[in-house]
Amino acid sequence: MGTLTFGSGAVTGTAIPSSTATSNGCAPAGTRVGIPIDLVGRSRTKAEKRLRSLGLVPQVCEVITDGTPDTVFSLAPPAGTIQSAGSVVTLYVVTTLPSPVYLDRKLDHLIKMVALLETERSAKARHVAVLGKLDEIHRAVGHRGDTDKR
Repeated sequence: MGTLTFGSGAVTGTAIPSSTATSNGCAPAGTRVGIPIDLVGRSRTKAEKRLRSLGLVPQVCEVITDGTPDTVFSLAPPAGTIQSAGSVVTLYVVTTLPSPVYLDRKLDHLIKMVALLETERSAKARHVAVLGKLDEIHRAVGHRGDTDKR
């Protein structure tokens, strides 16, 4: 009989053989661990840290929904599921829409940046002009080189 830890409490009597945790708190490869039952409602950072401490790999999916921003509202596989160490657990985290003021500022910035971009036609004309100048330089250097050889 082993003991599985789920969140802050322990469930005893679960017949899952496991080796002891490593010194850094992560479960060794091949170990079976339970997904904590207390992740929903936790901050993203704390939930990620908790999963890593058990040897699981957190993957975050931000979802625009109601709730406290940056908190876990769901996970997959579900809490209580037994997984192998190294398994990925997806944390669904609350995110909110940016404010209209923020979006307006970003839009203004993007409009200014687009205005600075060169059109394809002007870029081609500039390219042709540069090639013409390079050709002139090449001819001038080539003629001067012919004079120096004499």
